[in-house]
Amino acid sequence: MRNIALRSALTWSSSAILAVHALLSNDELASYGLTLDEYELIKSSESPNDFGGLSSDSDTDQLWKDAAAFSYQLAMDYATDENVSSLKFMPYVVCNVSPDTSGSVRREQISEAFNNTPSISVSDIYPYDAAIVNAENETCGIIRAFNDTVAEVYTANPGASEWMKIQPMHQSMKMINQTVEMFQERFDDTDAGSISAQQETDDTYVYRNVLGTQNILCPGVQDFQVEDVSDDEIVESIKNFLVADGGKEVKAASFYYQRVNIGEDKVHTESMTKWANVIAKVDSFTDAEDGTNACLDKMIDENMIFDLNKLSLDVYARVTMGDVFKFGETLGLVQNDIEACMLYLVMGLALNPLICSVEPEPRVMTFLQRWLF
Repeated sequence: MRNIALRSALTWSSSAILAVHALLSNDELASYGLTLDEYELIKSSESPNDFGGLSSDSDTDQLWKDAAAFSYQLAMDYATDENVSSLKFMPYVVCNVSPDTSGSVRREQISEAFNNTPSISVSDIYPYDAAIVNAENETCGIIRAFNDTVAEVYTANPGASEWMKIQPMHQSMKMINQTVEMFQERFDDTDAGSISAQQETDDTYVYRNVLGTQNILCPGVQDFQVEDVSDDEIVESIKNFLVADGGKEVKAASFYYQRVNIGEDKVHTESMTKWANVIAKVDSFTDAEDGTNACLDKMIDENMIFDLNKLSLDVYARVTMGDVFKFGETLGLVQNDIEACMLYLVMGLALNPLICSVEPEPRVMTFLQRWLF
């Protein structure tokens, strides 16, 4: 099994920044954050699907606030680890909603608010390089921050609450709209887009779409602590998050899983139950004797390609979806198990603090006909 420990440039220690100050209350966090509707105006995501369908708008609003509070608390929990890694810096959407001003001025206001906060340092935050939206009345981007950085900024800049909104990013906010629908279409149409070409030899080459995702890294991943982090280290860290210790990190980071399975019976949506069941199903594949897991160790770790090119991490299958199903069957998995495994993959990528955007990206690969199952 993989060791979850990260190495060299991805991990550093500093006792100074582990001091925890006054944290934001849930009400404060909600007042500084974005509503579901406000976020959807910035990015069309899976959030309406995951948070919708409840009997009242107030229930939806509260569930959205609870998800933000969970993500914020997760950042605080990470800060208690003396070996602080890049994975401990959590992503946030930050917006300046000052009217009648330019995007460059709004960005400068955000930078000044963070730079003028004496209790944080450059080590505590990685700012965005480009805005995700620059509209008439708002400019928004993504940052990654450590520990209670957000609370400290609002404390040091009391007037910022009038123009700055900061929202912890959780799973559905990173997935583009219809991510699940597009994955399901690939499950149902396993060899969509296949064509064959006979070469001069006796071999037939087949060009087929394979299941994949394009994932955009968050700020500060490639230059953590002012060091250039190698592509291999970043990929290894992301894979470890997905598969190490039976998927423990994914389970702990999932608001949906915690909401559905742990503690009191609280309001949650049907979509959250489905996602929680994906984790539970994959968890059930773990062998009690040797700890191996067919989904994590074979389907994902050994048979998915992780290809990092600048800020874009492409994760895709080595074979067609039809052959993914056939390979899974050799491991004792049925079709529903394999679909859960692939949904776990996209879910785990979206939960990873190093990744800020996830979208399906089928790609065409070339196979020799005799290579296929």
